[in-house]
Amino acid sequence: MFKAEDRREGPMIALASGLAFVAVVLLVAMIENGRIAKEPAGDVPAIQHVDQSSAVEPRAPAKLEPPVLATVETKAEALHERGEGAQELVTSARPRAPLTQERLFTNLKLLLGIILALLFCGCLLVALLAETRKATRRIALTDALTGLANRRAFNDVLEEVSGKTVRNQEVAVLLFDLDHFKAVNDALGHAVGDELLQVFARRISLSIGSSGYFARLGGDEFGAIIVGRQADATARGVIDRLQDLGQTPCEIGSRTFSISTSIGCALRHGPHDSASDLLRQADIALYHAKKTRRGSASFYTPSFETDLLRRERLIRDLKTAEERGEFHLAFQPIVSLDDRTINGFEALLRWQHQDFGPVSPAEFIPLAEESGVISPIGEWVARKASQVAADWPETIRLSINLSPRQFDEPGLAATLLAILAENRFAPDRLTVEITETALIENDGAALSVIERLRAEGVRVALDDFGTGFASLSYLTRFPFDVVKIDQSFVRHSERHRQADHVIASICDLAEKLGLDTVAEGIETQEHLGRVRRAGCRRAQGYLFGRPESAADCATRIALQTLDAASLPPASRVFAHNTMSRA
Repeated sequence: MFKAEDRREGPMIALASGLAFVAVVLLVAMIENGRIAKEPAGDVPAIQHVDQSSAVEPRAPAKLEPPVLATVETKAEALHERGEGAQELVTSARPRAPLTQERLFTNLKLLLGIILALLFCGCLLVALLAETRKATRRIALTDALTGLANRRAFNDVLEEVSGKTVRNQEVAVLLFDLDHFKAVNDALGHAVGDELLQVFARRISLSIGSSGYFARLGGDEFGAIIVGRQADATARGVIDRLQDLGQTPCEIGSRTFSISTSIGCALRHGPHDSASDLLRQADIALYHAKKTRRGSASFYTPSFETDLLRRERLIRDLKTAEERGEFHLAFQPIVSLDDRTINGFEALLRWQHQDFGPVSPAEFIPLAEESGVISPIGEWVARKASQVAADWPETIRLSINLSPRQFDEPGLAATLLAILAENRFAPDRLTVEITETALIENDGAALSVIERLRAEGVRVALDDFGTGFASLSYLTRFPFDVVKIDQSFVRHSERHRQADHVIASICDLAEKLGLDTVAEGIETQEHLGRVRRAGCRRAQGYLFGRPESAADCATRIALQTLDAASLPPASRVFAHNTMSRA
């Protein structure tokens, strides 16, 4: 479909091949008719040696024309005078035949045959050059890894179809990529990542390749162009098939993967949108799909432009948010399930934008990482949090989160330790939480930071445990102190009993490895009972307290200190937290 290069090269190859064929046919026909043959046989000039003593009468020479005869006689007399008469030279010769009409026609046909032969060679050369050029162009427009078209071919085709105005014809552009592909590529190597891309490309070609023009645009990003009167419906069908592909497990070696995709789609119903407009709209739709939920699809609408403008505004304002005083910290309690006391708080960053109001961390943290301002923001969090926690009792610990991008900065451990010293906060009261993503993307730097911090007494927690690709392997490769069980296991435990067994297995493994465990997302008494039965040691969640201000933390700690012998039940703690927010 949309073989533009074939249409350009096709006429040239067809013309060259046709001319070559005609030349061959004419040449063969002439040879078969004997028209390009040798000159007609005639009397060949002969040299005869005549022995005078021979009794045999010499063969009479052919009749010669007078000029020729005179020449022969003159030469014979000269030989006789020099005494060379033992043998006489008698020459019989035929004069050059006159150029008749028949001979002229024969010579012209010979010349025509030579010209046709040269024409045949030239046409063959043109055809070979055209075919070579076509093969070279095909290579230049094909992705070497997957065999699909590449970005250049995709853009050429999109320019072609978007430049045409056909009545009632629609154009749909899809952009989609593989969710969490970078994590797989970094954790398991490029060989596994490449094979995963090849498997995905084969599935596209076999199941939906005839529905449109598909291309690999680079990395794990793919694109599709669909043209026709029902392009909208076809695009929706392709999206369904793509999402179905994600539900089919993919086996590579001894590993099994699910290839889910996030998809953005833009539709052109008229001639007003250019190729660049369609690409931009599809890209915006893809961003919206990822923002909504990984593995989902979004069709572009003009309202997405507002989201894009908001995104660009947030990226710009992140650089000066701290200067404007828009950042603040909230602290969520971490409770011991043995005696139900608060023994720590996790510091969480909040952003109150001057125009947009509260901005979710799930929205602005990725933007901070993308724009390169996460490191100074992370240092600000560590400094402010340790200032607050320095006034807490020594039994209350502080937890802060480190972004994977912070490990790209040299001297991260030294910077954190300097901040603690500046605020006179003991390193053994600090816990840094690291996600698996940080270990995948920069495991060497992460290991160096972890070892340096632990050498000073800082504890290290593996956050969101169980959601990554190789969590178990990290427990043995890195010296962690705490495992934080992802809240998805806790929430699923209400409907899936298997999740209870997973939590119990994690707790049992952590105990054998000498690691502490914290269950996240505890919101109900049912959640609390299940993690307690699984053997979890500590927990955090809305049941014990929502993230709150430093002042509310101080009040909560004071209440616990006054009644150190018996902390109020979790329900009373939750009630107190609710009243303090009111």
